[in-house]
Amino acid sequence: MQSIYAHPGVHLALGRKGETLARQVVFDLRAWRAAYGDGAVSLCAKRAGDAEPYPCGVTQEEDTAVWVLRAADVDKPGWGDVQLSYYVGDTLAKSQTWRTLVAPSLCACGDPGEVQQGWLDQAGKDAAAAQQGAKNAQEAQKAAEDAAKAAKGSADAAAGAAMAAQDATEHPPRINEETQTWLIWQDGAYRDTGLPIAIDGSLPPGGDPGDIVVRTADGARWQPDQLMVSDILDVLAENRLLAAVEDGSGAVLADENGNVLWW
Repeated sequence: MQSIYAHPGVHLALGRKGETLARQVVFDLRAWRAAYGDGAVSLCAKRAGDAEPYPCGVTQEEDTAVWVLRAADVDKPGWGDVQLSYYVGDTLAKSQTWRTLVAPSLCACGDPGEVQQGWLDQAGKDAAAAQQGAKNAQEAQKAAEDAAKAAKGSADAAAGAAMAAQDATEHPPRINEETQTWLIWQDGAYRDTGLPIAIDGSLPPGGDPGDIVVRTADGARWQPDQLMVSDILDVLAENRLLAAVEDGSGAVLADENGNVLWW
């Protein structure tokens, strides 16, 4: 198939009456894409003697648009016009027209009406596909922007959680020896919560069972890394902070391995 390249200001010789599917007109879209971004094209032509233009079937592949000439396009010899329009979304960003020329034929040519109708049907499908493609591109861009925002929010939340975990590790709760209340790290310094510690054992504010501080009857204070879990449970049970299972006579029950049963 012969290619006719549409340069600005140059007339387009489309061929002779009766010819079909022998030539294609190639439009360069690189300058428009660089100036306006991705878009979709439409094409209309007015043949010699016609009062109104008609839509043309055009295919678009990134930097080029191609108009394959059919019998209907060269049915009327003489000078005509063709216009290529470039849409970004629903906005007409740019358009350009060319003069066209169809040469007469010496032989009788068949009626192109049937060919024209099929071609117009295809033109409508091509236009609809181009519009849908532009819409899909816009939706994909919005989805990508939303995903980027969500990822940034997750990253910020993770960074905040990591900072909080670091603070908790480097600045665990402490006891105010004068007031016997809990101190917690807040805004870069230890602050007194006013919450009293228990005589025998308690959890620091915001702590978990691993943060238990146990004080025995002799006044000794034990940290989690100094006591086994069983030791802590024994101290809590002795001070009635954690009840063991007893039988009717008050004897503490144990399982078959000798482990004390707790409520």
